[in-house]
Amino acid sequence: MLAMLFEALVYVMALYGLITAIGNLIDSLALRVRLGKTSYKLVLSVKNQEETIEGIIRSIFEDELFRDKDTNTKVVVIDKGSTDETLKILHKLQEDYENLEVIADTEK
Repeated sequence: MLAMLFEALVYVMALYGLITAIGNLIDSLALRVRLGKTSYKLVLSVKNQEETIEGIIRSIFEDELFRDKDTNTKVVVIDKGSTDETLKILHKLQEDYENLEVIADTEK
């Protein structure tokens, strides 16, 4: 008798978990439909970063947020007058990443 009661309790808990998971999934989908695409913009300001900028940009675009097709993501890099190859590297990276915008800004 005790085993049957325990088994019934396990079934009820499993059913509750399944209903909760389905409810959360429906809520998540409804929120996406209401909000449409989510947008993110990351802005970086750099100067003389030729040694690290390529790795930084590539690691940003490897993140799941930037690979998700349901989000509108963009990375804007503002070069503040680099005297090394930073700007050239950024322009080369633009060929690989369509969501990368490079702005050359000179300091005054």
